[in-house]
Amino acid sequence: MARINKTRYALLGILGETPMNAYEIKKTIEQSIGFFWQESFGQIYPILKQLEKEACLKSSKEKKGSGTETTIYKITPKGKKELKDWLEKPVEKSPYRNELLLKLFFGNHVKKEVLIKHLQDTKEEVLRLMDIYDNIRKFVTETENPETNKTLSLITLDFGITTAKGFLDWAEESRAKIKNSDF
Repeated sequence: MARINKTRYALLGILGETPMNAYEIKKTIEQSIGFFWQESFGQIYPILKQLEKEACLKSSKEKKGSGTETTIYKITPKGKKELKDWLEKPVEKSPYRNELLLKLFFGNHVKKEVLIKHLQDTKEEVLRLMDIYDNIRKFVTETENPETNKTLSLITLDFGITTAKGFLDWAEESRAKIKNSDF
């Protein structure tokens, strides 16, 4: 069975909250689900056009304050039904790939310092993510939009935070094991 591009459901979900233009969609993704689901404009635009062609979205032109025209996308009843149907289906298993783990697995071909540096670099990246998670938490808790489900937003955010904390613990233990090993 062919895999369905899940970008369509991310866009339907975002537009299920409120109509917006492509730039606002991208910004909303970055500020809400961006820590576990990234989309580029190159992914967003073709799917918006496809969803509109399938009558899951409709678009309209609106003038911005500066007089420029923008395309606003709005979910249709058909789009809401498609989103709901997808939400009710079992979660598909996605293959898990992690370049850091692949490099560690075959790390006996390089000096230990290389592996320790990979762990340190990834640890620093995760620490930066933790700062982003703090900002997302502030954004979610301070948002007044009644359409936003804070509980579900915070549950997904807690997953990211818990995963990051687990990684940091694992990375420190792994660094010590590599440093003390004889390979």
